[in-house]
Amino acid sequence: MRNLILTFLLILISFSTNAQANDTEAALYNVGFGAEFGTVGAIINKSPDEPLGKVIKKSLWQGALGGYITFESKRILREARSKSNGNIFGLQNW
Repeated sequence: MRNLILTFLLILISFSTNAQANDTEAALYNVGFGAEFGTVGAIINKSPDEPLGKVIKKSLWQGALGGYITFESKRILREARSKSNGNIFGLQNW
């Protein structure tokens, strides 16, 4: 089993991956995954007396909002780095 997992990881690492092609794609990924993971986490951690529909509705918008905030923070850092020639907050060679 251990050898199978190690082999799988080595094969997975050998493939090259590309980042999102543009801001729209990146935003959709961040918002979508935020909503999905937020909903799964809320369902797992909900108390027995809470209705499932209410938990799903609340966690969907909160997760999507968290994903959007994550996307915007990445976008702002990317813009700051491109305008500052790699010197963000006084740090050299990130």
